[in-house]
Amino acid sequence: MATKVNGSSGKDLDGGAVTILDLARELRLSKTTVADALAGSGRVSTETRDRVRELAEKWGYVSNRAARSLRTRSTGALGLYVPPTVRTAPFYMEFALGGAERAASAGFDLTLFAQRPARRRDFGVDGAVVIDMSAADELPRQLVAAGVPVVAAGRILGHEGEHAVIETPDREMAHQMFELMRSRGARRIAFVTPLHDFAVAWAVDVSEAYVAWCGQADQEVLMRSISVAATDTELAAAIDEVVRIPGVDALVLAAEGWAARAKPMLTAHGVDVGGSFQLGSLAGDPLTDGADAAISRVDLGARAFGVDAFDLLLDILSGAADRAAVRVHPARLVPASVHPGAARRDD
Repeated sequence: MATKVNGSSGKDLDGGAVTILDLARELRLSKTTVADALAGSGRVSTETRDRVRELAEKWGYVSNRAARSLRTRSTGALGLYVPPTVRTAPFYMEFALGGAERAASAGFDLTLFAQRPARRRDFGVDGAVVIDMSAADELPRQLVAAGVPVVAAGRILGHEGEHAVIETPDREMAHQMFELMRSRGARRIAFVTPLHDFAVAWAVDVSEAYVAWCGQADQEVLMRSISVAATDTELAAAIDEVVRIPGVDALVLAAEGWAARAKPMLTAHGVDVGGSFQLGSLAGDPLTDGADAAISRVDLGARAFGVDAFDLLLDILSGAADRAAVRVHPARLVPASVHPGAARRDD
């Protein structure tokens, strides 16, 4: 492996191997831009590409095996696996579109794994992103065993450290939601989770965050668990249980779109959503939950999340990130604009 020499800035560099990060710092470019310039892919100007390659040659940069694979694009494709039970949900569709955009910008096609390819050894991709995997799912381990770099969007419980991870700050956002509702007068907050059949990291995190918050707020745990792909009948049954709990004046639902579906069910029970009763979503779909001013929601930025996940994968392939790297994709709380006391404050 080549060693560093004096750079264009005139400073003495140490004797370690030159990395993409070294080049990025010297040129004041992002590591992604440098990686794309070296790979001959992405939307990098000719001038920038020439600057990067000139410095790389001057400093004796030698790519690692993964970076050589990126430049030659041995398969020309990156993989994505989404669990079948949630594949049609808008969040995952947006995530996939973001991933496709980032893959295309680096000169790759995107391959969607339609099923778990058990015992398969040739996956036909240079790297893969998997999202919301359960601990029992074999696919990530099969990919790693085949030498395919893996990024898990949402850590895989019990398998931390086996691959790279990018996730949203789910516990923090759940806590913020419960605190928002309490600050607006809620005294008994109920919670509906998909842990019934979808015990992936984010579902566990938000459920544990609710239990922890109840302990801090000295509130009884009022949690109901249903299927992540709950039918209207299943959701209505959970809503019926919630409204029968004495004193409940707020409800938070974990999964995307549940809050928007729950609102008319609550209204049918005579519940004044946005008035005396608060409603929230921890994965608010902009087109459903986000379209209702009476619903507070956590915006996970699904498409940007997909871009960031594949950006991490490309960094791993280029040598700019470790195969066990951990990153956080930001989320934001969007409070309901219609809520108890809102009209009085506007007067």
